[in-house]
Amino acid sequence: MSFQLIQPVNFFFFSTEMPSGPIIGNGHSEESGEPVAVVAFCNALLDMSISVADDSLIKKYGLPCDAQIEITSEQQSLFSEVLHNYPVEYVAGGSAQNTLRILCRLVNNKWPSYVVAKIANDPVGIILQKLLAQDGVRTRYVLDENLPTGCCVAIVRPDGTRCLAANIGAAREFSMENLDSINDVTDLIDRARVLYIEGFFASHSPDVAMAALIRGHSRWSADWDWSKLNERLVVVTCGASGVVCATPSDSWEFAAVKLQPKEIKDTTGAGDAFLAGFLSQLLVSRPLDVCVATGQQTARIVITQIGCRLPL
Repeated sequence: MSFQLIQPVNFFFFSTEMPSGPIIGNGHSEESGEPVAVVAFCNALLDMSISVADDSLIKKYGLPCDAQIEITSEQQSLFSEVLHNYPVEYVAGGSAQNTLRILCRLVNNKWPSYVVAKIANDPVGIILQKLLAQDGVRTRYVLDENLPTGCCVAIVRPDGTRCLAANIGAAREFSMENLDSINDVTDLIDRARVLYIEGFFASHSPDVAMAALIRGHSRWSADWDWSKLNERLVVVTCGASGVVCATPSDSWEFAAVKLQPKEIKDTTGAGDAFLAGFLSQLLVSRPLDVCVATGQQTARIVITQIGCRLPL
């Protein structure tokens, strides 16, 4: 089965069986030939999360409320103002990295997951790698010598909604040459149960995204039953309105269990958390309704925290 999750548009190949091999314990040591849950091509960002009492900072920099943007050169000073004037929580961010961090927790690192992305050899990149390692996410980072590691300011408003303002930096420059420099990337794709191409990544590196998808397709083409193309599934998250799933022949709506406003602390990464819960059940071949219910429950837990994370 292949499916897409719209947030904005992420692309997936899904293998029908978990590759054979030993199940590992902690997600940190690497063994050749071990099964891989997810390989994700993504924008690697360090989230700088702050809570504000009002919208004055958002208005000062002309930022949209409850939305996400890439900042302009005129808005660049936002980062220094946040660092100097607010208590900051650092979270390994970017859509796919959010998803894999939570997924590793949910499956207790039974199978490793990898992010493929570009950062710089700078203090932000070092923090990012340490945070991902703490959650058991493995990295295949390419280092950029000119641009900084991507950052995103997450401004959490009193009602729990957020404004995300990003400078994706080095993440924007992932090239085919970078892809070729990762010696084992083909092997990782071949061993992965899920190949995840983040929509944000595909928007600036479409050639790399296509190369990865072609490899994923060729990896599974021997077992691909072309008569089952109608099993393609689209999953659309609609926030508090629930989830819609559809195939070419059918569709389903799943209502959301709404929280009380006072319970919601930060909606950053709610969709990423949903995907983590969804994949945690898809990886063990659970039915669609179970995948969706687990995704929704994971998102509900995450939005009661500051930053896209599960409680310790």
